[in-house]
Amino acid sequence: KEFGENIHFTEGISNSGTNFIQVTRKFVTKSFFEQLKDFKSFSIYIPNSIKKSKLSIKREYLRALYDDEGSAVLRLNKKTKEWKRNVTLCSNSIRLLNEVKFLLSTELKILSNKIIRNKTNNPKDQCYVLSITGKDNLSKFKKNIGFLHPIKMRKLNLIIDSYGATSRNTKDFEKLKRE
Repeated sequence: KEFGENIHFTEGISNSGTNFIQVTRKFVTKSFFEQLKDFKSFSIYIPNSIKKSKLSIKREYLRALYDDEGSAVLRLNKKTKEWKRNVTLCSNSIRLLNEVKFLLSTELKILSNKIIRNKTNNPKDQCYVLSITGKDNLSKFKKNIGFLHPIKMRKLNLIIDSYGATSRNTKDFEKLKRE
């Protein structure tokens, strides 16, 4: 819709198994390079057009980013029988994660944890992780951003449900463990 109807899309699967859609029209690629000068993973950031846009656009941007590079994680500590919950966003771009952290806190009042390096012992892996924890923050994330990816959406719903399913509440706890 953004570029008109005479755009041809090439769909495929990369060697790593990731689906992609490719557009080769010059005016389309030029438009993208007006947003970001460099698309290398360590160079990306939130474009000014997004930063200056209305909140609904910022939410859609964050949803797309989390659908692509984020994850919803619910795991059970076997020893303590406590749920461990978080939504994470991983990137090689520390700048991108700092900008997302700022946007989450200022625009959506979602607090996130300190950005950490994923594998500190591996000099080749420069991936950083931004994590959201806590029932209030995870509920705000679900309400304001969420996921469109069906598996991630289901996991986020299970994370929210897990707050009522403690090991003391045996029926709900066992049901959630099965799910």
